[in-house]
Amino acid sequence: MSRKNRKKVHRQARLAAEARAQARAQARRDARIAKAKADATVRALLAGRPTVGRRQLVTDNPVITQLRDNMRVGSVPNDLQRRVLTLARACEHAVPSLFTPFQLPMLLLLADQTWANPPHLLGTLKGSATRREHALITHLLTRFPVPAFLLAGIDVQGSWIIRMPEEERWIMGLVAWLGQGRSARELPGSELLPTPLTRRMLALFLQAPANTSPIRALRSAQVRGFGGDPRWAGQICRAGLGMLKGTNPQVGEAFWHRVVQWLVAEPLLPVAQVELLLAHVERQRRASMAAEALWLPWKRSVCAVLAEAEHEARRRWKQQQFPHSGLLHGSITASWTAVELSTPQALYREGKEMSHCVGMYRNLARKGKVALFSFQHAGRRAVTVEVSLGAHRITQVKGKANRAPSRTELSVVAAWAEVNGLRMV
Repeated sequence: MSRKNRKKVHRQARLAAEARAQARAQARRDARIAKAKADATVRALLAGRPTVGRRQLVTDNPVITQLRDNMRVGSVPNDLQRRVLTLARACEHAVPSLFTPFQLPMLLLLADQTWANPPHLLGTLKGSATRREHALITHLLTRFPVPAFLLAGIDVQGSWIIRMPEEERWIMGLVAWLGQGRSARELPGSELLPTPLTRRMLALFLQAPANTSPIRALRSAQVRGFGGDPRWAGQICRAGLGMLKGTNPQVGEAFWHRVVQWLVAEPLLPVAQVELLLAHVERQRRASMAAEALWLPWKRSVCAVLAEAEHEARRRWKQQQFPHSGLLHGSITASWTAVELSTPQALYREGKEMSHCVGMYRNLARKGKVALFSFQHAGRRAVTVEVSLGAHRITQVKGKANRAPSRTELSVVAAWAEVNGLRMV
């Protein structure tokens, strides 16, 4: 047999084998769906829940009631509320760890995505809570395999507060986009790919090891794409780039993409000075924005900017337990001042004097995901402001006892947000 005929026969055999494998997989899926429907019917009968047509009359459940009340307080849209409650009912038996009001942020993230498969066809899941949660995400959002590091990187911190974590939202969006068969090269630039990656960087990002966090994979792809040492990725993550910087053209991912290129071009930069350098770059960038000037660090050498940062550090000694936010603070007008709450003690004092729950944000502030500010008028506390650093957006403005801010207070916060390049809610 000629070589051409052998290749043809082999191709036909491979296609036939793939068709048989697809038929077997489809048969297994159909069996799982049928079993899930049967199990749901049996559970409904055992629980005394009569079915009417295709809809199930569910009796009031304390968890469902509390989820509904929390979402109403948080002004969650009605359609998103319905999806969250549908998902929560499916999790009651399949993923019990998510069937609690404390896991509302995770339920909101999942309900906010486009579902590849409906939750009521989930079936019975086994294993640890983490395995069940990953199986739920895979069932809801994917039809095709996704990189393992994306699933492993979904770590939504439970909270009673209505919030949509920005970095986890980005990861969940990537899982849904790739898992439903869409091309990585067609990722929406402003939402799922805020960093201007080249094709090589995108390939390096998607090939990251399973034990790598998504943001570390992104920084590693940038560093390697620019020809730098891969070990730099871990250092710049620890030094302030361990989170998404948002889509702001002035201080967002596009700016920091260029900063990474500038850094890795200087191999003699002392590793211990990277954090000091990046904090100085962000402060200078925001100060130039406030002065309506253009400050580009890559127009100067790394050594010159580092010397400037060290000189400033010697003049300003201030201990901060939380990572530096880089946002400008201090006097806004003659009578208004923005004070950054940079320690747990400052959060405690703010919460005690303002009679609200700002202290609950301690872990988020420690991880560098939010920055918290006390706006004071004539030396007296007026409102507390939460900034989502990943989204570069002001997410909450609360007065004493969680009262709504006045027009004057909102105008002061808006002016400060404009200076820092932040968006309001």
